[in-house]
Amino acid sequence: MNVPAFDIKDVMGVVNELSSPAALRGDDTQRSFRDVLGIARTAGNTEADARDAAEQFVAKTFLEPLMKSVRESNQAAPPFAPTQAEKQFRAFADAQLAVEIVKRSDMPIVDRLARDLLA
Repeated sequence: MNVPAFDIKDVMGVVNELSSPAALRGDDTQRSFRDVLGIARTAGNTEADARDAAEQFVAKTFLEPLMKSVRESNQAAPPFAPTQAEKQFRAFADAQLAVEIVKRSDMPIVDRLARDLLA
């Protein structure tokens, strides 16, 4: 099977595209898992680049949807309910929080994806 080689920068571009406001609303078209993962097989990719791409992938794929569903289930009364501004910017805050959670935790899936990107 002939698998195209992607550079880590290509993977990061896809991850950034998936974090766009349109993507967070679900307006964009779905990409294949292979496109998102990137399967970076080119020389010059460092372990740090692969780990960064894996961390962003895990944050976008696993943590952000979880955080979105938790925020949507908020049934707080008006004085404690999120304001319009909070609702508007919550996707950006969730994205940043998801990335920080992944960077500060030791998730085996991040290690595995980083190894697979460099393989």
